[in-house]
Amino acid sequence: MAQPENIKRVIGFIEDNFFSPLDLDNLAQTAKLSKFHFCREFKRHVGINPMKYVKTQRIEKAKKLLKKRDLSVSLVASEVGFRDLSNFIRQFKKSTGLTPSVYRYAQGSENSAA
Repeated sequence: MAQPENIKRVIGFIEDNFFSPLDLDNLAQTAKLSKFHFCREFKRHVGINPMKYVKTQRIEKAKKLLKKRDLSVSLVASEVGFRDLSNFIRQFKKSTGLTPSVYRYAQGSENSAA
């Protein structure tokens, strides 16, 4: 099933603005749908609810940034849209099973070979 244009537009909006505060109101407004209808349509076409999608995108971006050893964990958190460092660490660990620092350390063998 192809994604409707308004859902594609929201995904693009999330990709372009994942570092900014995002909430259901502005996502639904981007889709030009009510919050209820937007959540239902987004989950139907993407497979997860919109805020979980935002969090997943942020964690994926954080994983890439954590490979750059010159960025602190708090800077990575800020760069991917987490305003609270402890929340970032908690969400990252919930998603990956590792804290950001442990994840970075585990990636060390890849970086040292480069």
